[in-house]
Amino acid sequence: MFKISSNDMSNKLGKLEDNIGSDSNNNNNNNNNNNNNNNNNNNNNNNNNNNNNNSNSNNNNNNHDNIKKYTSPIKVIGVQGNSCIGFSPDDSRFAFVSGNGSIYIAKDMKNDSFEIENVLTGHSHSVDCLLFHPKEPILVSGGFDGIFIWDYIKGFIIKKILTHKDVDSHDSKVEALAWLYNGTSLVTGSKDSTIKIWDFLEQGYPLLETITAHKAPVTCFSVNNEMNILASAGRDSSVKVWDISTLKPEFRNKRSDDSSIKVTIQSTLEGHMGDVVSMYFSKDGSMLFSGARDNEIKIWSIKDQSEIRSIKQHKGDVTCLKLLGIDQSILMTSSIDGTVKSIKLGKIKSLIGNNVLQIEELTKEAQIIESQAISGNININSINDINDPNAGEFLDIGLGSLGLGSGINSGINGSIDGGGFGDKDKILYSYEPHDGNGIGAMSFSNTLKFMATSADRSIRIWRLPTSNYSDKPIMIHEFVGHRGPVNTVQILPNSNSILSGSTDYNVFLYNLNTMKRELVFNFEGSVYTMCVGSKNDQTVVFVGGNHYDIKGYLINQNNNDDNLHNNQLPIVQFNGHSGKVQSIAINPDCTMLVSGGNDFDILVWQIKMPYIYRGGDESNQLQRPINKQSFHKGHITGLCFSDNGKYLVSSSTDHSIVVWEVAQNAKKITREITIERAHNSVVSAISFGHGQISSQFFYSGSWEGSIRIFDISNPKKCSKSIHEFKAHNSRLSSLTVSSDGSILIASFSDGIIKTFSSIRPWSPIAIYSPNENTSCNALSSNSSFFVSGSDNGLIRCWSTGSEQ
Repeated sequence: MFKISSNDMSNKLGKLEDNIGSDSNNNNNNNNNNNNNNNNNNNNNNNNNNNNNNSNSNNNNNNHDNIKKYTSPIKVIGVQGNSCIGFSPDDSRFAFVSGNGSIYIAKDMKNDSFEIENVLTGHSHSVDCLLFHPKEPILVSGGFDGIFIWDYIKGFIIKKILTHKDVDSHDSKVEALAWLYNGTSLVTGSKDSTIKIWDFLEQGYPLLETITAHKAPVTCFSVNNEMNILASAGRDSSVKVWDISTLKPEFRNKRSDDSSIKVTIQSTLEGHMGDVVSMYFSKDGSMLFSGARDNEIKIWSIKDQSEIRSIKQHKGDVTCLKLLGIDQSILMTSSIDGTVKSIKLGKIKSLIGNNVLQIEELTKEAQIIESQAISGNININSINDINDPNAGEFLDIGLGSLGLGSGINSGINGSIDGGGFGDKDKILYSYEPHDGNGIGAMSFSNTLKFMATSADRSIRIWRLPTSNYSDKPIMIHEFVGHRGPVNTVQILPNSNSILSGSTDYNVFLYNLNTMKRELVFNFEGSVYTMCVGSKNDQTVVFVGGNHYDIKGYLINQNNNDDNLHNNQLPIVQFNGHSGKVQSIAINPDCTMLVSGGNDFDILVWQIKMPYIYRGGDESNQLQRPINKQSFHKGHITGLCFSDNGKYLVSSSTDHSIVVWEVAQNAKKITREITIERAHNSVVSAISFGHGQISSQFFYSGSWEGSIRIFDISNPKKCSKSIHEFKAHNSRLSSLTVSSDGSILIASFSDGIIKTFSSIRPWSPIAIYSPNENTSCNALSSNSSFFVSGSDNGLIRCWSTGSEQ
């Protein structure tokens, strides 16, 4: 069962911004205020109890002194579009960015899975780059806000260098990061076209140098510390190579004594026709590979300062480059065209010096190294170069012809022109890691055990083959969010799982502990509403939306029929609506389903669980309504059953609420009372209370931001609300009551969520503000936490405050 720890609540995960006074004082103050207001109102309006209650509510809800304010949820499910990603140097942790700018640290659990270990909360805008320190438990992130330096183990910010605020900061967002000399210096590149170098040997990480050389934003770096060179590139399409030898730790004293000592430029490499977005140095620093938005990969000779050749195999921006293999003959590439390619490089002529080392000699030496590595005498990952760097300076390398370390002798899917030397580059494989969506980032663990890819709100972690680079990686873990607004959410009872439905056509089942998406159902249309029924060892989620039909999907596998899950097949389907289905509800004993939509109708369906899968025969799965009610004159916006199943309430865009009596045989509903002017605008949500605390009440909310409370204990007399208050100044979008019946939760179109006491004096408890201008569309709650779904595709888990 998902639980909220005290650390989660009091520290970084459940940030309480403002809590003035203790809970007991809050209750006493509210009770005293309520009693005073009651006395005053009773003296003035003895004959109008309803007005007394309304006046009470206004006075109580205007007292904000003791309202708690939350800005950070306990958890956020969702991934920033094309999130930056990275592995720690020891491969034990992996970092990515959630949709609200929080950085998630996931730990390798050693069983082909990763679990969220920490959440770094501080960025208020998108994060464009992140990088683990090579030695210390430090993570650096950059973006619109500036540069953040974190202790990623303890989960706190060490230092912030905020854009436009700090003296030495960049003037615009930070887009690129690189470490120099084992993390003694940090290099940052910005949209302001500058490069800044920060001293990580000194406390406070002061600025060492600012370089102004590019004519457009700086987008990427590559470093070769052995050769003392840094490559920078940007949207001016140029690549610049810098001599960084003066940044070595042993030169720091000289730098401090002589301000004229600077990083110097070695060369400018021109040739790309688009923004350069990725680069990678060969181990010996003789060659630089660059990828750009002209869809090309170029190979440059550093000594000759010229282009050796280009590889034209992608149809979109080349977002990442990586050389693999002992001889570095394998080039891994990713692109916005949605593909990752493994390319065995053909012969490359690299100018390094004055002498010639024949390919036969290189092959023999590399084979010796490979055999020693296989026998365990040499650590492959510690080899910086298979040549003696002092053994001559001119080398004609046939990288692809060596056949070393990669075990590649078959499985060739294609070839590329070698680029002027008559040799062939060979595509070992090309595949789409994210089902065709563009790859925004790709990262490799230090030991090459894992590869990670990032696409639109999706991150996948892959296990790499140990030696044969012609074998495709195998996906072992995924962090994924919705690609469209989340319109409906459900917490599964007695479980650590939640369901979410979106306009991206999908229903996802998430594990709240691991944040792993465990099941996917394709509704084949925008999802607007859903409810869950559990009976006879079967749990089914019923889904409605713009498909008109309602579909039921099995979310437990007690029948051991994996075909249902693997093929996303519904176990039952309900046909009868002639418009979009906006609301559905199931009665407590799971015998009746009701649905309402844009056709103004409420349809009643008989539920007979457990359902038996009929092998895809839709005629056996299709059900028709057993009852139809058409009293509303507008779209049905909400449906909810009472705890005892005797009553159903419905709300509509026609400003009305109808109370229905449910037949004991669960085959029809009968109109008990119609509240014609329940609100002065669209009634957007409705919910019953729960348990002994509030089950006699139902609550309604409207586009005018008001909430009204009705007492159902005598249905004939509930034509008027017993209480009304202005909850917020924007449209109310969703309304629910905690499972213990004590807290009323309302969300609004500006993203704000508010909680109130579900009984008199109906006083406000807390305000939840995610600091985003996005509508909150859906709510679901148990007694200790609730989840919300938003227009930006994020799902947030918040504390109700009942633990504190």
